[in-house]
This record gives sequence, structure tokens and C-alpha cells, in this order.
Amino acid sequence: FLAIPGRPPSAMDCCFSFLRGRKAHIILVPGADCKPFAGDVRRAKALGWSYVEVKVPPEKGHLIDDRRAHFVHVADLLKAEVELALAKYPRRPIFWLGRNNGGGHLAFAVAEGLQGDAFVLVGAVPSISEFRRSSSYEPALKFRKRLQDQLGVASLKGIPELSVTDVCTSLRRTPGLQPGRWHVQNGSKDPWIDETQAAARQAYAEVGIAEVVVADDHAMEAEATMDARWAWLRQQALGRR
Repeated sequence: FLAIPGRPPSAMDCCFSFLRGRKAHIILVPGADCKPFAGDVRRAKALGWSYVEVKVPPEKGHLIDDRRAHFVHVADLLKAEVELALAKYPRRPIFWLGRNNGGGHLAFAVAEGLQGDAFVLVGAVPSISEFRRSSSYEPALKFRKRLQDQLGVASLKGIPELSVTDVCTSLRRTPGLQPGRWHVQNGSKDPWIDETQAAARQAYAEVGIAEVVVADDHAMEAEATMDARWAWLRQQALGRR
């Protein structure tokens, strides 16, 4: 706070100083491109928050059969981050931010018991299984071609099995989910969240989470987009809903 020269801080000054000084530890989970969280890190530093950017290993093996095992492995890595955070910052709330495929990892890990005080999903495809099964967007077309080239046309029938790692599936099976601790932010110009996601997006309302749609693309890095999610995070740090 800005003290007035010659005047001791008032109770209100001290109150504002306390509220601004509430700090959290935020753990950032990247998408498959492992792109750094430059804007989010900048905001965390400005608030004096501690942070870590998780290194998520690339997915390997069978494109369908090995996906759940990969997600379980990443969930274990995220749980280890909680232990590190509790040891280093025992009095700080733990916040999570998952972008794109990282949002899928985060939602899955929470369904598997990952702990935290607030969770933010940005640009996370609600149903990657439906996207890969029926979307006409280039990444989905490439996935189906790769799958068919490697395992034959019959393998395409197995794509719905990926639903075990869908964000919508994870949210629906999370025990005791507290919707007030979740913030879902998607872009109106995100080609990944296309017409194939209409049914899956209903999962947010089913579990009581409000989906916030902003004018942004898949990267979700517009300044206004990041300002909005950090306003929500700051409210969480102050104990508000």
C-alpha cells in the first residue's frame, strides 16, 4: 500500500496490504507442445507467488491402448508436485493451471485423487475422443490417418476408448467435486473446440462449473484472457468464490 508521509498506516491501509499480500503456489501444466507459460509466469512473479512449470513427458506407445497408462503416469508426477509444494510452501494454497492437453491431464489427475485449492482449465478440449473420432480439423484428420496407417482401418473403431481421458469424463467421475474451485476458460476462435464438442461441453453445467468463453484461440494467451483468469485466481487467494 502507499503510505501518506507523516501519517501512520490506518487499519484500512493494513487491511489492503494484507489482502494484496496473500500469496499462493501455482503449478502450470502445459499442452502437448510444451509451450512455456510466459504471460502466466509474469503475472505470478508480479504477485510474489511461487510457481513451477511441470515437464510433461511425451506420449508414447499405442495411440489408444497406452493412453490411459500415460495419463496415470502424468497424474503421479503431478501428485509429486503437491508433496514438493507442501514441503516448501506449507502455508500457501496450491493452485493449478492446465492448458490444452495439460488441462486434460489435470482433470484426469484430480479424478485420480490429485489435491489442490483451485483449478483452471484453459483451451482444454472437453472430449478429445470425439474430436479425434469425428472432427474435420487437420489434427484430427492426421490422427485418424496415422492410426489407420499403423494399425489398419479397423483400429478407427477403437477411438471412443480414448474417452477415459476426456475432460468431461474426468469431471463427471471426480468424487466430491467442488465447482466453486474450478474455472474453465475456452476461446471462441479455438478450432479444436468445434461442433464435435457440443455434447461434451454440457458436462460443465452438469457438475456446476461455469464455462467462460472469451475471444481467443487455442493458445489462450491474449492479454485480456490472461487478465481474466488471474482476476479469478486472485479472488481464490483471498478466499472468495
